[in-house]
Amino acid sequence: MGQLENLKHLPPLAPTISLEPASSPSLKDRRKADSCSDEFVNLGFASLGSFTIPEKPGYVVIAFIDEKENIFGFIQEFPQLGIFAELRCYYEDGTRLRVSNYITTLTPEQRENKKAPQGENGSSESSSTIAINREGASVTGLAALMKESLGDKPRKALSGELFKACYENDYAEEAKHINEVIEQLNAQLVKRVC
Repeated sequence: MGQLENLKHLPPLAPTISLEPASSPSLKDRRKADSCSDEFVNLGFASLGSFTIPEKPGYVVIAFIDEKENIFGFIQEFPQLGIFAELRCYYEDGTRLRVSNYITTLTPEQRENKKAPQGENGSSESSSTIAINREGASVTGLAALMKESLGDKPRKALSGELFKACYENDYAEEAKHINEVIEQLNAQLVKRVC
């Protein structure tokens, strides 16, 4: 049973969250957050401010936007794992591109999944995500990877006012998927135990 046995205690994620503006959030690694923020600003991103997540105590999000390229950038501090950066863009067809430097247990093939799931007619499904992970990469390195991976598809126009809604909607989609996986794994565990 091994890893499956450990998952039986994994609680489902909150199905939704809300970002709350925070003028000066408490950060465990302020120096790293400031360094990442400086990189975003040096790359031409404008600050959208800092946020906390009441449903996830200790989580902090510092957001940025490149309105010319229609890309959101953000730094997240996870209480147990530290600070990570991510960039996201949203295409007109509903696909989104995520480039991040999160610590992961994924295989190299899973870390760089550049192909979006295809719908029945060959088009990308409305909620598909192209996810590229470069564990430990700098913000500058992530921005270069994002630029290289954007492609020619038309992108949605982004504004600072949209960040909160996009982040909260993305979280809800991801939480739903993760909770389904947890439920399936728990069901497999029950079958093995019985």
